[in-house]
Amino acid sequence: MDHREVGVLVLVHDGDDDLVPLLGHQQVGAAVAGHGRRLRVVQVGLQLLEPARLGLHPSQGSEHDDLLPPDRTGRGYAARREPGTLPAVPNERWVAGDGVRLHAREWSSPVARGPDLLLLHGLASSSHIWDLVAPILARRGHRVVALDQRGHGRSAKPSSGYRLERFVADSAAAIRALGLSRPILVGHSFGANVALELAHRRPRSVRGLVLLDGGFLGLRERFDWKTARQVLAPPDLRGTPLSEFLEFVRYELGGAIRITPEVEAVVLSLMRVDRHGNIHPRLSRANHLKILRALWEQDTPGLLRRVRVPTLVLAARSRDPVPDSAGFRQEKERAASRVRAIGGHVRFEWIEGIHDVPLQRPRAVSARIARFAGTLVG
Repeated sequence: MDHREVGVLVLVHDGDDDLVPLLGHQQVGAAVAGHGRRLRVVQVGLQLLEPARLGLHPSQGSEHDDLLPPDRTGRGYAARREPGTLPAVPNERWVAGDGVRLHAREWSSPVARGPDLLLLHGLASSSHIWDLVAPILARRGHRVVALDQRGHGRSAKPSSGYRLERFVADSAAAIRALGLSRPILVGHSFGANVALELAHRRPRSVRGLVLLDGGFLGLRERFDWKTARQVLAPPDLRGTPLSEFLEFVRYELGGAIRITPEVEAVVLSLMRVDRHGNIHPRLSRANHLKILRALWEQDTPGLLRRVRVPTLVLAARSRDPVPDSAGFRQEKERAASRVRAIGGHVRFEWIEGIHDVPLQRPRAVSARIARFAGTLVG
């Protein structure tokens, strides 16, 4: 199997059609032509689907208010800006994690009346994935902090310490250092796995959980580790010209989301550019593999059954399933049934959109988070 990663993407040479990752932070996308080969796009951090296969059509009602029609080129949906909230410049914060220095970004509300929120990004992503959501939540009365997890963004990148308990310790340390008062943890993709683990290990420090398209599917249910590593291991991207990288991302991501300056900033936050104009992923391949191993080892469905804090599982899906990912969608639907069966303090909801719905539908995402937070006041 031939792989080439472009930023947050893994391009997988068209081969075994049954290799459909089942983690919330991975989804097989459309077949595309690239670099002279037929490739499948396996989404790791930013969802890539062709416009015709998205199955997203703006309609009336608050659930779709942040979806605009494609621009005049016919490519992509843009997130609607909420007047007075975007763009917003957060405060840069640095805190001590579990033996590492962590970078965080904070949006403060002039009138803080809702629970504090700690936002955790996904694998190979950064705190910038929340750039369109966080200002809206702050305007709704929340103190909002988005953390760059270890190995990601501007946080420290040690060569070891990538088991989930270390990510949990980092987040717990950040909660203390920033003076967050029993925050609601909002995790996207891999960040949802970290949030779930933290709530299980330290329930008294958490008010509630929002697991956004992650944290409810288990990798071990589908793969042994050898197969998982073979399918999901990222290649070495170092040295890819920035111009080539951006051209590819604009072409592919533009099918799902219009490439605004805010979206481009999210993409660029995942890379370091050297003096020759070549990119280097901020999350190294070696550390990426260590995190994948930790995810494979986590009993995600079991933790979700045992967690005792109020939890909202918010899973993304498009109206029309992508043919290549039919198996993944079916697995998601089976997992949804298992989550609903837990009942009680664990709720399940679908949200229309792609995996990186915080970029595509920030108003819908923030509305769901705020509504859930409102049930936990008092």
